[in-house]
Parts: sequence; C-alpha cells; structure tokens
Amino acid sequence: MKFQYIFLLIIAFLTYVQAEKCHIILHGDWTSEIGDNPDQCYGISCPNVHDVEAPSNCCYTFYNQYNCEGDVIGHKHCGNHHFNTPISPSSAYLEEK
Repeated sequence: MKFQYIFLLIIAFLTYVQAEKCHIILHGDWTSEIGDNPDQCYGISCPNVHDVEAPSNCCYTFYNQYNCEGDVIGHKHCGNHHFNTPISPSSAYLEEK
C-alpha cells in the first residue's frame, strides 16, 4: 500500500513538472512578460509592441480592450512573431497549440 502511494505521488509530480507553460515576452517601448497558464486572459501595458517571443506551442490573440474584449488586433499567432507596424494591445488571450 505504501509503495502504491509513493508511486502515485511520483506520477503526479512528474505530470506537474512536465506541464507546459505559456509565457510570452513582448518587446515594445519597453519589455513586458505575461502568462504562464494557458487558456487565460492577461492585461498588457506595453505600447508599440513590435516583437513577441513565445514557445512554438503557445498561441496568443491580442485585443484592443482589457479582459480580452473589444476588437481582435490582427489574428491569432503561435510562437515568435514580428509586427511590421507596432501594436498597442490592452490584453491577450493565451492558449496552447
């Protein structure tokens, strides 16, 4: 019984350690980092974003209002992205690919 309990704890720990994080870095007038947990909306305060660094399995959609409301800016991107014309989003919805 004790062995089974320890085995279950090891499996739970390894599952937690291997869980993917969705963390993006925005480069604009300054650098801003958001994320960690996918399937959530994050507020952004980084004007004139021109580059985004993100893992290839991390997708993000930018919005012109907070709480991922209002109009979508561009379309959903996954992984790194460069904007030819800088954007100033107010929020981003992050999700895994």
